[in-house]
Amino acid sequence: MAGTWPFAIERGDLPSGQVVLTHKQPQAPVPGQVSRVVISRVPDEATRLALLESGAVDYLDRPRSVVTQRMLSAGAVKPEFARQGVRLHRQNEPAIIHYDINQRDSVLGGMTAARKAPRRAILQSFDVAQ
Repeated sequence: MAGTWPFAIERGDLPSGQVVLTHKQPQAPVPGQVSRVVISRVPDEATRLALLESGAVDYLDRPRSVVTQRMLSAGAVKPEFARQGVRLHRQNEPAIIHYDINQRDSVLGGMTAARKAPRRAILQSFDVAQ
């Protein structure tokens, strides 16, 4: 077993996308204590929604349109799901986007004003506030 406290990787299966973590202290379970965590990759959104609604999964990372359309209204969890304990957690993920333009390109390359203008237009067209 490999891992850091309190869980260790019991098994990892890359083709199926499933990882099983077990608690490192094999003691008698305390009420509410998690002794085993199963992480599964489920790429199909309809399947993810069905698993969540049936109670087969407890958590979805990065829900996409099918899930959000069904469970959210005006950016909040719909009352019928809130009563079941569904909560929405939002977080901003830091990102760096780097653009390269080939300076040897026959249209965009070079340092003359005529060649700089298209590059400037391309770079200014990106909505960096999004």
